Amino acid sequence: MSRERVSELHTNACQSARNDAMAATQPLRASHRHAFSLIELIVTLSIITLLLALLVPTILRARSISDGVTCLSNLRQIAMGFSLYSMDNCNRLPKPDENSTPWEYSLRRYLPNPKIFECPGDHEIGPIVGSSYDWRDTGIPATTMAGKPMFRSHRQRISLAFEALPGWHTTRHINTAWLDMSVHSMDEDEFLKNLDEPVDPS
Repeated sequence: MSRERVSELHTNACQSARNDAMAATQPLRASHRHAFSLIELIVTLSIITLLLALLVPTILRARSISDGVTCLSNLRQIAMGFSLYSMDNCNRLPKPDENSTPWEYSLRRYLPNPKIFECPGDHEIGPIVGSSYDWRDTGIPATTMAGKPMFRSHRQRISLAFEALPGWHTTRHINTAWLDMSVHSMDEDEFLKNLDEPVDPS
């Protein structure tokens, strides 16, 4: 074999060995290039934690607003239920103490969906008694609407139906439906004052 041929074979063998070595180390280089270092991982987790801290209060606030809107819609329908009941009962509202029937049952004919009596922000009263709401049955002749005519010259801004407890949507506020079918979120003190005032103008 000629010297030139031996040299050529030697050169080819060296080149092949270099190519095999480079191919073997290539995955290691790619793996090293794409791996997370500990510092990068800590920084990434810190950013995710910060984003969650910013987003969670916003999501909860949006949910509370949505629950409040649903609650006001429920109260408007309850006020309408009282109105329909009075039309079928000589313009009189229910008087639960006379027939021992909860007011919710008196309205079921007009409000067959039980979800209407459930406030989505209530995790205290509704799950126990089946209703998140109460109405103006105060037991005091001057301030109660129980058994009284619904459509007559009462004073304005009479709270007819309302949440059983304040603070389910906004601190120290309570959702209420007035006798005129409008719905409002009232300050707790203002609401209690309203409940203590006579229903008829003096």
